[in-house]
Amino acid sequence: MIKNDSQPSDSSHWWAVCQCKQKTVGYCGTHDATYCLQCFAWLESKCSDEHCKYCSERPPYNTHAAALTDEQLELNFLSDLEDFFGPPLADERYKFV
Repeated sequence: MIKNDSQPSDSSHWWAVCQCKQKTVGYCGTHDATYCLQCFAWLESKCSDEHCKYCSERPPYNTHAAALTDEQLELNFLSDLEDFFGPPLADERYKFV
C-alpha cells in the first residue's frame, strides 16, 4: 500500500489512511469526524487538545463503523443527526425519505 500524503497527517498509522479513489463520506458523532464508508479511514485530523472528548480516544480508523452493517450505519447516522439537531419537525416538507 502506498502512503497518501494528502490525508490527515496526525496519525502514526499511515496504513489507516483512505486509499479509495472515490470516497463515500460518513459521519461519526462519537468522535465528531467524517470517515470513508468504504475503508473506514478518518478523513480529517484530530484536534490538538489532548483532553478533547471527541479526539483523544479516537482509534486509528473507525472500528465501530467497521463492525456495523450498512443498515446499522444508516440508523447510526440518523441518530447522530437527531442528537445534534433534535427530532425531525412534524412538517411534511422536512420528513426523511
